[in-house]
Amino acid sequence: MSRPFHLPCLALFGVLSVIASGQQGPAPVASIESLIRSGQIDQAVRLTRSTLRDNPGDARVWTLQGIALSLQNNSHDALAAFDAALRLSPNLISALKGKAQLLFRGETDRALPTLRTLVKLDPKDEVAHEMLAVLEARAGNCKSAIGHFESSARSVAGHAVSLELYGSCLQQ
Repeated sequence: MSRPFHLPCLALFGVLSVIASGQQGPAPVASIESLIRSGQIDQAVRLTRSTLRDNPGDARVWTLQGIALSLQNNSHDALAAFDAALRLSPNLISALKGKAQLLFRGETDRALPTLRTLVKLDPKDEVAHEMLAVLEARAGNCKSAIGHFESSARSVAGHAVSLELYGSCLQQ
């Protein structure tokens, strides 16, 4: 079961809707979101950097930078941006989702604390529950995994790897 496993449901574009549903921010936030949505990722990264030079305490801009860098496949710098956002706002759902996706994509158990925080803050997030279930199952923690699989039943139904791990845990 060492096959790579990715959940397309937690696309970074989906994280943009979480940011957009928050407080209305300054014009640069909307401009950065627009650039990302239109695929102008290099420009979005440049605008996040210039915006952060003037306002380094804006967790939303750090999150947007993390999203843009992720879309450039720059996971290292994207994680640093998400971590900067979370230092400023530890419960910022959009930053947690971005960080969780990157860590999960890297198939590392380093995603566990982020996912645990995410499901604590948003217990209805089926994708986060599924990701947590997969990591718990792979670590042999089937009791915990089963609870998370049950909390993500609709999401799990569309992913063969999740179903396989869920079945394996039920069998144990």
